[in-house]
Amino acid sequence: MSLRHKEKGFSLLETLVAFALATMVLAIFYKTTGVTLTQSHKALSEHQRLQLAESILDEYLIVPDTALKGRFDGRWEWQISTSIVEGLPQTKYDRLVRIEEVSITVSEVSAPSQKTTLSTERIVRK
Repeated sequence: MSLRHKEKGFSLLETLVAFALATMVLAIFYKTTGVTLTQSHKALSEHQRLQLAESILDEYLIVPDTALKGRFDGRWEWQISTSIVEGLPQTKYDRLVRIEEVSITVSEVSAPSQKTTLSTERIVRK
């Protein structure tokens, strides 16, 4: 008859290896989730800037006498710039109208380096 008893459970080494593997899996999961959340936040911010730019640009094209810069909701800054389009072929309408490029730039007050610019052209009577 043998004096050795059959041991039940895990050894200390097995437990440490299991904890190390679990830690690596959780670290990878945490890193992936963090990157995904950051990208999602950037995409949402870009979408919001684009929607605001479209809205302000639409308003400006209907009522061109509106302000050329401002703030919205304390979070967004925007600025409209206009310039005459040069170098177009001459037409018989040149003395009546001109083509003007209208651009709007929207940025977040907390992150001014992240900007969205939207441009269009419009016909303006002289």
